[in-house]
Amino acid sequence: MGPDPAYNPRMKLGSLIRRGALLLLVVAALAQYWLMQRTQDAAARLTARLIPHGELRYQRLWPFLWGGARVWGLSFQPEGLFRVGLQAAPGFRVQVRELRVQHLRQGADGQLESLAGQAFGVRLPLADLHGIAAPGPAALPMPSPSELGHAVIEFDLDFRVEYVDSAHLALVDLSAAGAELGRLTLDVRLEGSPVVFSRVPDQLLLRRLELRWADGGLGQRYREVAATRARLSRGDWQRALIARLNQRARQENWKWDAASAAAARRVIADADFLRLRLDPPGDAVIRNMRLYPMSDWPALLGLELATEGRIERPPPRRTWP
Repeated sequence: MGPDPAYNPRMKLGSLIRRGALLLLVVAALAQYWLMQRTQDAAARLTARLIPHGELRYQRLWPFLWGGARVWGLSFQPEGLFRVGLQAAPGFRVQVRELRVQHLRQGADGQLESLAGQAFGVRLPLADLHGIAAPGPAALPMPSPSELGHAVIEFDLDFRVEYVDSAHLALVDLSAAGAELGRLTLDVRLEGSPVVFSRVPDQLLLRRLELRWADGGLGQRYREVAATRARLSRGDWQRALIARLNQRARQENWKWDAASAAAARRVIADADFLRLRLDPPGDAVIRNMRLYPMSDWPALLGLELATEGRIERPPPRRTWP
Protein backbone atom coordinates (compact mmCIF):
# COMPACT_ATOMS: atom_id res chain seq x y z
CA MET A 1 0.00 0.00 0.00
CA GLY A 2 1.09 3.55 -0.65
CA PRO A 3 1.18 6.37 1.92
CA ASP A 4 -2.14 7.61 3.23
CA PRO A 5 -2.90 10.82 1.31
CA ALA A 6 -4.60 12.22 4.46
CA TYR A 7 -1.42 11.82 6.51
CA ASN A 8 0.62 15.00 6.87
CA PRO A 9 3.69 14.82 9.17
CA ARG A 10 3.78 18.61 9.45
CA MET A 11 0.22 18.68 10.79
CA LYS A 12 1.08 15.97 13.35
CA LEU A 13 4.18 17.90 14.51
CA GLY A 14 2.14 21.10 14.79
CA SER A 15 -0.47 19.31 16.87
CA LEU A 16 2.22 17.96 19.21
CA ILE A 17 3.70 21.44 19.62
CA ARG A 18 0.29 22.94 20.41
CA ARG A 19 -0.45 20.24 22.97
CA GLY A 20 2.97 20.65 24.54
CA ALA A 21 2.55 24.41 24.74
CA LEU A 22 -0.89 23.98 26.31
CA LEU A 23 0.54 21.53 28.84
CA LEU A 24 3.31 23.99 29.72
CA LEU A 25 0.77 26.76 30.20
CA VAL A 26 -1.28 24.58 32.54
CA VAL A 27 1.83 23.63 34.54
CA ALA A 28 2.90 27.30 34.72
CA ALA A 29 -0.57 28.35 35.86
CA LEU A 30 -0.61 25.68 38.58
CA ALA A 31 2.91 26.67 39.67
CA GLN A 32 1.92 30.34 39.78
CA TYR A 33 -1.17 29.50 41.84
CA TRP A 34 0.92 27.43 44.26
CA LEU A 35 3.49 30.22 44.50
CA MET A 36 0.75 32.82 45.07
CA GLN A 37 -0.76 30.77 47.90
CA ARG A 38 2.64 30.18 49.47
CA THR A 39 3.56 33.88 49.22
CA GLN A 40 0.25 35.00 50.70
CA ASP A 41 0.68 32.53 53.57
CA ALA A 42 4.17 33.93 54.21
CA ALA A 43 2.80 37.49 54.10
CA ALA A 44 0.07 36.52 56.59
CA ARG A 45 2.67 35.05 58.96
CA LEU A 46 4.80 38.19 58.68
CA THR A 47 1.77 40.40 59.36
CA ALA A 48 0.91 38.34 62.44
CA ARG A 49 4.49 38.45 63.68
CA LEU A 50 4.52 42.24 63.43
CA ILE A 51 1.27 42.73 65.39
CA PRO A 52 3.06 43.62 68.68
CA HIS A 53 5.01 46.31 66.82
CA GLY A 54 2.42 47.66 64.38
CA GLU A 55 -0.01 47.03 61.55
CA LEU A 56 1.21 45.96 58.11
CA ARG A 57 -1.14 46.25 55.11
CA TYR A 58 -0.92 45.75 51.38
CA GLN A 59 -3.44 45.97 48.54
CA ARG A 60 -2.01 43.54 46.02
CA LEU A 61 0.88 41.10 45.84
CA TRP A 62 2.27 39.27 42.80
CA PRO A 63 5.23 36.85 43.01
CA PHE A 64 7.21 35.75 39.95
CA LEU A 65 8.17 32.17 39.15
CA TRP A 66 11.74 33.21 38.35
CA GLY A 67 12.10 34.94 41.74
CA GLY A 68 11.16 38.34 43.10
CA ALA A 69 7.77 39.92 43.59
CA ARG A 70 5.77 43.13 43.37
CA VAL A 71 3.65 44.57 46.16
CA TRP A 72 1.28 47.50 45.66
CA GLY A 73 -0.26 49.75 48.31
CA LEU A 74 2.08 48.72 51.13
CA SER A 75 1.83 50.56 54.45
CA PHE A 76 2.95 50.15 58.06
CA GLN A 77 1.57 51.85 61.18
CA PRO A 78 3.80 51.44 64.26
CA GLU A 79 2.14 50.82 67.61
CA GLY A 80 3.07 50.39 71.26
CA LEU A 81 6.64 50.83 72.40
CA PHE A 82 7.87 50.89 68.81
CA ARG A 83 5.73 53.97 68.07
CA VAL A 84 6.90 55.60 71.30
CA GLY A 85 10.50 54.94 70.34
CA LEU A 86 9.91 56.65 66.99
CA GLN A 87 8.26 59.59 68.81
CA ALA A 88 5.36 59.24 66.38
CA ALA A 89 1.81 60.42 67.04
CA PRO A 90 -1.07 57.90 67.04
CA GLY A 91 -2.12 57.12 63.48
CA PHE A 92 1.36 57.67 62.01
CA ARG A 93 1.68 55.46 58.91
CA VAL A 94 4.48 55.01 56.38
CA GLN A 95 3.20 54.24 52.87
CA VAL A 96 4.87 52.72 49.80
CA ARG A 97 3.17 52.98 46.42
CA GLU A 98 5.02 50.00 44.97
CA LEU A 99 7.63 47.59 46.31
CA ARG A 100 9.72 45.58 43.85
CA VAL A 101 11.73 42.68 45.21
CA GLN A 102 14.21 41.73 42.51
CA HIS A 103 16.14 39.15 44.48
CA LEU A 104 15.38 37.10 47.58
CA ARG A 105 17.40 34.17 48.85
CA GLN A 106 16.89 32.22 52.04
CA GLY A 107 18.96 29.49 53.61
CA ALA A 108 17.80 25.95 54.37
CA ASP A 109 16.81 27.11 57.87
CA GLY A 110 14.64 29.91 56.47
CA GLN A 111 17.05 32.67 57.48
CA LEU A 112 17.45 35.58 55.08
CA GLU A 113 20.68 35.41 53.07
CA SER A 114 20.17 38.25 50.60
CA LEU A 115 17.48 40.69 49.50
CA ALA A 116 17.48 43.46 46.89
CA GLY A 117 14.91 45.69 45.26
CA GLN A 118 13.32 49.13 45.07
CA ALA A 119 10.52 50.97 46.84
CA PHE A 120 8.74 53.66 44.83
CA GLY A 121 6.65 56.48 46.25
CA VAL A 122 7.68 56.09 49.89
CA ARG A 123 5.62 58.64 51.85
CA LEU A 124 6.90 59.63 55.29
CA PRO A 125 4.35 61.86 57.12
CA LEU A 126 6.69 64.15 59.01
CA ALA A 127 3.79 66.15 60.43
CA ASP A 128 2.99 63.16 62.65
CA LEU A 129 6.48 63.12 64.18
CA HIS A 130 7.11 65.18 67.28
CA GLY A 131 9.33 68.26 66.87
CA ILE A 132 12.94 68.20 67.99
CA ALA A 133 13.06 69.05 71.69
CA ALA A 134 16.59 70.43 71.84
CA PRO A 135 16.47 74.20 72.43
CA GLY A 136 18.10 76.50 69.93
CA PRO A 137 19.01 80.19 70.21
CA ALA A 138 16.68 82.17 72.50
CA ALA A 139 15.77 78.83 74.17
CA LEU A 140 13.20 78.09 71.46
CA PRO A 141 12.52 74.50 70.32
CA MET A 142 13.88 73.65 66.92
CA PRO A 143 11.23 73.83 64.16
CA SER A 144 9.28 70.68 63.46
CA PRO A 145 9.26 69.27 59.90
CA SER A 146 5.66 70.43 59.38
CA GLU A 147 6.72 74.01 60.18
CA LEU A 148 9.21 73.73 57.35
CA GLY A 149 6.36 73.20 54.90
CA HIS A 150 7.08 69.49 54.53
CA ALA A 151 4.13 67.63 56.05
CA VAL A 152 5.09 64.63 53.92
CA ILE A 153 8.40 63.72 52.33
CA GLU A 154 8.19 61.40 49.33
CA PHE A 155 11.16 59.55 47.90
CA ASP A 156 12.24 56.41 46.05
CA LEU A 157 14.51 53.86 47.69
CA ASP A 158 16.95 51.24 46.44
CA PHE A 159 17.94 48.60 48.97
CA ARG A 160 20.25 45.62 49.24
CA VAL A 161 20.71 43.38 52.28
CA GLU A 162 23.09 40.44 52.55
CA TYR A 163 23.99 38.19 55.46
CA VAL A 164 27.41 36.49 55.34
CA ASP A 165 26.93 33.51 57.64
CA SER A 166 30.62 32.57 57.79
CA ALA A 167 31.45 36.01 59.27
CA HIS A 168 28.10 36.60 61.06
CA LEU A 169 28.01 39.89 59.19
CA ALA A 170 24.98 41.75 57.82
CA LEU A 171 25.60 44.20 54.97
CA VAL A 172 22.94 46.85 54.40
CA ASP A 173 23.06 49.37 51.54
CA LEU A 174 20.34 51.98 51.01
CA SER A 175 20.05 54.77 48.45
CA ALA A 176 17.18 57.28 48.51
CA ALA A 177 16.28 60.26 46.34
CA GLY A 178 13.43 62.76 46.50
CA ALA A 179 12.61 66.37 45.65
CA GLU A 180 12.63 67.56 49.29
CA LEU A 181 15.01 64.97 50.72
CA GLY A 182 17.73 65.38 48.11
CA ARG A 183 19.93 62.31 47.78
CA LEU A 184 20.97 60.04 50.63
CA THR A 185 23.00 56.84 50.86
CA LEU A 186 23.52 54.60 53.88
CA ASP A 187 26.03 51.78 54.19
CA VAL A 188 25.90 49.71 57.41
CA ARG A 189 27.85 46.65 58.59
CA LEU A 190 26.50 44.81 61.65
CA GLU A 191 27.91 41.69 63.29
CA GLY A 192 25.89 39.06 65.11
CA SER A 193 24.54 35.53 64.84
CA PRO A 194 21.07 34.90 63.37
CA VAL A 195 19.77 34.38 66.92
CA VAL A 196 21.07 37.80 67.98
CA PHE A 197 19.50 39.47 64.94
CA SER A 198 16.08 37.93 65.55
CA ARG A 199 15.88 37.97 69.36
CA VAL A 200 18.28 40.52 70.87
CA PRO A 201 19.22 43.03 68.13
CA ASP A 202 20.52 45.51 70.71
CA GLN A 203 23.45 43.11 71.26
CA LEU A 204 24.65 43.52 67.69
CA LEU A 205 28.12 44.91 67.06
CA LEU A 206 28.38 47.98 64.84
CA ARG A 207 31.33 47.44 62.53
CA ARG A 208 30.84 50.33 60.12
CA LEU A 209 28.33 52.98 59.14
CA GLU A 210 28.58 55.66 56.48
CA LEU A 211 25.83 58.14 55.65
CA ARG A 212 26.04 60.63 52.78
CA TRP A 213 23.44 63.33 52.28
CA ALA A 214 23.23 65.87 49.46
CA ASP A 215 20.58 68.40 50.54
CA GLY A 216 17.70 69.03 48.17
CA GLY A 217 16.60 72.22 49.95
CA LEU A 218 15.34 70.91 53.28
CA GLY A 219 18.46 72.01 55.19
CA GLN A 220 18.35 75.51 53.73
CA ARG A 221 14.67 75.85 54.61
CA TYR A 222 15.38 74.61 58.13
CA ARG A 223 17.99 77.32 58.74
CA GLU A 224 15.66 80.05 57.48
CA VAL A 225 12.67 78.97 59.60
CA ALA A 226 14.79 78.42 62.73
CA ALA A 227 16.30 81.90 62.46
CA THR A 228 12.86 83.49 61.91
CA ARG A 229 11.36 81.70 64.93
CA ALA A 230 14.26 82.88 67.09
CA ARG A 231 13.73 86.45 65.78
CA LEU A 232 17.33 86.60 64.66
CA SER A 233 19.00 87.29 61.36
CA ARG A 234 20.35 84.26 59.56
CA GLY A 235 23.93 85.22 60.46
CA ASP A 236 23.13 85.88 64.14
CA TRP A 237 21.27 82.58 64.40
CA GLN A 238 24.21 80.67 62.94
CA ARG A 239 26.70 82.35 65.27
CA ALA A 240 24.48 81.74 68.32
CA LEU A 241 24.01 78.05 67.52
CA ILE A 242 27.70 77.52 66.78
CA ALA A 243 28.60 79.24 70.06
CA ARG A 244 26.23 76.95 71.92
CA LEU A 245 27.71 73.89 70.18
CA ASN A 246 31.23 74.99 71.11
CA GLN A 247 30.19 75.62 74.72
CA ARG A 248 28.55 72.24 75.15
CA ALA A 249 31.44 70.39 73.51
CA ARG A 250 33.86 72.18 75.82
CA GLN A 251 31.82 71.66 79.00
CA GLU A 252 31.19 67.97 78.30
CA ASN A 253 34.69 67.36 76.90
CA TRP A 254 33.52 65.80 73.65
CA LYS A 255 36.22 63.50 72.32
CA TRP A 256 35.98 64.40 68.64
CA ASP A 257 38.68 65.56 66.24
CA ALA A 258 39.10 69.11 64.99
CA ALA A 259 38.05 68.22 61.42
CA SER A 260 34.71 66.77 62.60
CA ALA A 261 34.09 69.78 64.86
CA ALA A 262 34.73 72.15 61.94
CA ALA A 263 32.41 70.11 59.71
CA ALA A 264 29.62 70.31 62.31
CA ARG A 265 29.95 74.11 62.31
CA ARG A 266 29.76 74.20 58.51
CA VAL A 267 26.57 72.11 58.60
CA ILE A 268 24.99 74.72 60.87
CA ALA A 269 26.19 77.53 58.62
CA ASP A 270 25.59 76.63 55.00
CA ALA A 271 26.89 73.18 53.99
CA ASP A 272 24.64 71.32 51.54
CA PHE A 273 26.54 68.03 51.77
CA LEU A 274 27.29 65.87 54.82
CA ARG A 275 29.24 62.67 55.24
CA LEU A 276 28.99 60.91 58.60
CA ARG A 277 31.18 57.88 59.13
CA LEU A 278 31.36 55.54 62.14
CA ASP A 279 34.32 53.15 62.13
CA PRO A 280 34.65 51.79 65.70
CA PRO A 281 38.24 50.94 66.64
CA GLY A 282 36.96 48.13 68.89
CA ASP A 283 33.81 46.15 69.59
CA ALA A 284 30.93 48.62 69.74
CA VAL A 285 27.93 46.74 71.14
CA ILE A 286 24.82 48.82 70.50
CA ARG A 287 23.28 48.06 73.90
CA ASN A 288 26.44 49.00 75.78
CA MET A 289 26.67 52.50 74.32
CA ARG A 290 24.20 53.80 76.90
CA LEU A 291 26.71 52.89 79.62
CA TYR A 292 29.09 55.60 78.38
CA PRO A 293 28.63 59.36 78.52
CA MET A 294 27.84 60.90 75.14
CA SER A 295 31.13 62.75 75.26
CA ASP A 296 32.90 59.38 74.79
CA TRP A 297 30.80 58.28 71.84
CA PRO A 298 32.83 59.99 69.07
CA ALA A 299 36.00 58.14 70.13
CA LEU A 300 34.25 54.81 70.82
CA LEU A 301 32.45 54.88 67.49
CA GLY A 302 35.29 56.34 65.43
CA LEU A 303 33.20 59.34 64.39
CA GLU A 304 34.18 61.35 61.31
CA LEU A 305 32.19 64.27 59.88
CA ALA A 306 32.92 65.96 56.57
CA THR A 307 31.15 68.40 54.25
CA GLU A 308 33.24 67.84 51.13
CA GLY A 309 32.25 65.23 48.59
CA ARG A 310 29.36 64.17 46.43
CA ILE A 311 27.08 61.20 45.85
CA GLU A 312 27.82 59.30 42.67
CA ARG A 313 24.80 58.66 40.51
CA PRO A 314 23.69 55.02 40.74
CA PRO A 315 23.79 52.85 37.61
CA PRO A 316 20.52 52.67 35.63
CA ARG A 317 17.96 50.31 37.14
CA ARG A 318 17.46 47.01 35.44
CA THR A 319 14.23 46.99 33.45
CA TRP A 320 11.61 45.15 35.47
CA PRO A 321 9.92 42.28 33.60
